[in-house]
Amino acid sequence: MSHPSEAPNSPPQDAFERARQLFVSGLEMLANERFEEAEQAFLGSLAQLPDRVSTLVNLAAVRIRLARPADALETTQLLLRLEPQNPEAWFHRAEALALLKRREEALESFRQAGELHPCVGLMNAA
Repeated sequence: MSHPSEAPNSPPQDAFERARQLFVSGLEMLANERFEEAEQAFLGSLAQLPDRVSTLVNLAAVRIRLARPADALETTQLLLRLEPQNPEAWFHRAEALALLKRREEALESFRQAGELHPCVGLMNAA
């Protein structure tokens, strides 16, 4: 007899719990600068709960730290389609654009982040 959480069509609550556990693990790995592992945890969480804004924000941050600005930019574009007024998404978009040497676009994204939340740049700069 198989355990209910092992069933192929497990209830949504099980998917939410797995996504939550992976997300928390990703945050711990991010805090410990284990960026590759954090990225995998966030991707695993998104596999359970696609399009979750908080997970996408952290995935973008990790990809910036992995020096993969094109991937980070792609993540922020998805994020901004889901939540166009998210200041962290705009901030990470600006970081990615700056790393890609797309200066004017980066400045505009930093401006947008600041308009949406004047302290977002300060929170993320620490």
